[in-house]
Amino acid sequence: MLDQFSGWSLTDGLLTKSFAFASYAHGLAFASAVGMAAERLDHHPELTIGYRRVTLRVNTHDVNGISWLDFELAAFADSLAD
Repeated sequence: MLDQFSGWSLTDGLLTKSFAFASYAHGLAFASAVGMAAERLDHHPELTIGYRRVTLRVNTHDVNGISWLDFELAAFADSLAD
């Protein structure tokens, strides 16, 4: 299933992707939107906000690995970044 998600990798047991933005403000808005979606899903990723870059890392603690929730959040983040 991972091969259907461009740019995502499995790193240290976490589904991971870095997103580049034209400005810090754009990255901050993206991180905020991902955070709000994560809150609705009750599924919270690690978000690292840097200068014009946001890295999202997520897994499902309940299954000690990757679940459909991780892929749902990944698909949302990809659609938001496009």
